[in-house]
Amino acid sequence: MRMNRLSALALGILALGGCARWQPEGPGRATLPDACPLRRAPAVQAFGPDGLRAVYHFVTQNASNEELGALIDGTAAHGFSLAPMTVNINGRDTLFARGQTVLRNQREVDAEFGIACGLGHGRVYLTHVRYNTDQQQGEQIRVR
Repeated sequence: MRMNRLSALALGILALGGCARWQPEGPGRATLPDACPLRRAPAVQAFGPDGLRAVYHFVTQNASNEELGALIDGTAAHGFSLAPMTVNINGRDTLFARGQTVLRNQREVDAEFGIACGLGHGRVYLTHVRYNTDQQQGEQIRVR
């Protein structure tokens, strides 16, 4: 009987954990938390006929040269486009990287989000993602 209860509890935890997705911060002052503890992208409701491109925000405040080098090397190795300009958001240095490909469904969103989560090392971490229609991209990227 005890084993049945433990099995039911384990299945319940897996079921609830499998549904949990990271949610971006709402309006107001951003605190820039780590987006990757759950390693699941936010649910995207509409992809449109052209698909979406993601723009990932990485906090780099107080990062060492090695940690920044790992981000630069990782984005290049995975086909992400890293913008070579640091932006200070609410007192924290941040870099932006455009995703590697056009995303057309939630499976692709989750897969690319997982890669983006793996790009952070040490004091460099993913804090936000924004999805833009592919037609909005060009040379200008809307990040927030």
